[in-house]
Amino acid sequence: MVSSCEVTVILPMYNEADRIEHCVHEVKATLDRFPQSYEIIIVEDGSTDGTDKIAARLAVEDERIIHLHCDQRIGKGAALKRAIEHALGEVIVFADADLPTGLDNFPVLLELTKKSHGMTIGSRIIKGAVTERPILRGVASKCYNLLVRVLFHDGVYDHQCGFKAFSKTMLADILDQVNDDGWFFDTEIIIRAKKAGYQIMEIPVRYVETRNRKESKVKVLRISKQMGLALLKLWWTMRP
Repeated sequence: MVSSCEVTVILPMYNEADRIEHCVHEVKATLDRFPQSYEIIIVEDGSTDGTDKIAARLAVEDERIIHLHCDQRIGKGAALKRAIEHALGEVIVFADADLPTGLDNFPVLLELTKKSHGMTIGSRIIKGAVTERPILRGVASKCYNLLVRVLFHDGVYDHQCGFKAFSKTMLADILDQVNDDGWFFDTEIIIRAKKAGYQIMEIPVRYVETRNRKESKVKVLRISKQMGLALLKLWWTMRP
């Protein structure tokens, strides 16, 4: 285990036995092209398909890889909070296990976050983005993001893209205020960071949905309802 580093990449995993090694290899290959020291945290949320065993082996093979295991599912947000609390990097990056955004924009994501001391978000919606995903998911995403902008006036177009970078200073300042332990976690961080005065930037990304409808773990209608209710609850509690 490293004692200090400049960049932490957090990879949330649940039943990703078929993807985890490819994902970690791609992330390592990308990070090795830059001079910054780094660590990779695999936060594995109660997997039942052997992902935990693969993650444990990868951590033994490379001291820059940390495996955080949960015996039972605690939710994406709770798992990410746990990983953030362990992170040593001055810049902390989230990336999805199937790497739908790729890593081409990693240098820009890192540089902008270092300069702003805030956060940088990969966006599938702003000008220059290229997105390939099922129509239903795309429509649901645009409607959700529009609702967030209307309620909170944060100016952000894509709250839920799983490719984000944060300054450790910013997260230390606001993380205790973030209450959601599920899928709404990303949006709540953005809203609270904006309210606290941190700079939030979006960069266009190429996003290719790699999970087919059957294997996707996110049930669009159910998750959309949960996130919509969480959004309205947060709006109600944060009203002036």
